[in-house]
Amino acid sequence: MANQILIKRSTNTTIPNSNISGGSLTAGELGYSYSSGDGSGDEQGLGKLFIGHADGLGGTRAAAIIGGSYFTNLLDHGAGTLTASSAIITNAQNHVDAIKITGLYLGASGSAVQVTSSAAELNKLDGVTSSTAELNTLTGITSSTAELNKLDGVAATTTQLDYVVNTPGALTANKAMIVDGNSSMNVIKTSQFYLGTSGGVQVTASATELNLLDGITAIDTDLSTTAGTHTTLVSALAAKTYIDNTRSGLEVKDSVVVATTANITLSGTQTIDGIAVTAGQRVLVKDQTTASQNGIYVVSASAWSRSTDADTADELNSGCFFFV
Repeated sequence: MANQILIKRSTNTTIPNSNISGGSLTAGELGYSYSSGDGSGDEQGLGKLFIGHADGLGGTRAAAIIGGSYFTNLLDHGAGTLTASSAIITNAQNHVDAIKITGLYLGASGSAVQVTSSAAELNKLDGVTSSTAELNTLTGITSSTAELNKLDGVAATTTQLDYVVNTPGALTANKAMIVDGNSSMNVIKTSQFYLGTSGGVQVTASATELNLLDGITAIDTDLSTTAGTHTTLVSALAAKTYIDNTRSGLEVKDSVVVATTANITLSGTQTIDGIAVTAGQRVLVKDQTTASQNGIYVVSASAWSRSTDADTADELNSGCFFFV
């Protein structure tokens, strides 16, 4: 006798029971559950196809689900397009146009890391090559995509990256120093201070010593004598005209090699104040017992003679000037 395969239907939205001796579905029987609709085929109920089987326990067991409109409806849409209340089907390039998810995890199975950034923050990640661990440091960051790409390979923690959150030009504890638009900092604190190429010279002056510089006005290296004054100086610079006028009142004579310190004999070569004079050299004689013998003399092996530029009283006036 041929086996009979019976297909039963139900408007019940629960899975029918099945056992070897009876129940809603016996072994081999098929059952379909759907709503008592208007015959349009629009399944509003469970919409699943079941088959009865033997559980071997003599009791009841839920029938096995083998198909139904519930599953076909999940797949009945275009590949690569996100459709409400439907399965996600990627296109030929393993792509889907959109995805909506409450929690996002990245990484290998069993070790995936949850991404905690907001949607606004994640929207900046288009084209970013950073790893999941690096991206998890971005909560609250307002950087651009190009700036975020600089994080690729960065091993810094969120706390370390937070060091750069500081006002340019301001010194803040536990923050990086960021110069302002004029490349300036308002305060710098350091235990050692170096200047020069590659910081080659250490400044060893104390704070007290360095504070002595406060208020000092440096003199420019490009001073001009044209105007004769400089705004950073208390008094005027000496102009060349003033110097020339001052020099014009002097009677500058040739220098002498030595000046006497006591009465000497005005003849022959000799040593005066430790200096041995020779013929032709000029000597200032100023300590003679007879004062009229004082003057500028030219050394000779015999008797000395007065220098021709200083052998009269007029030539030894108050403006007479020479170097010894």
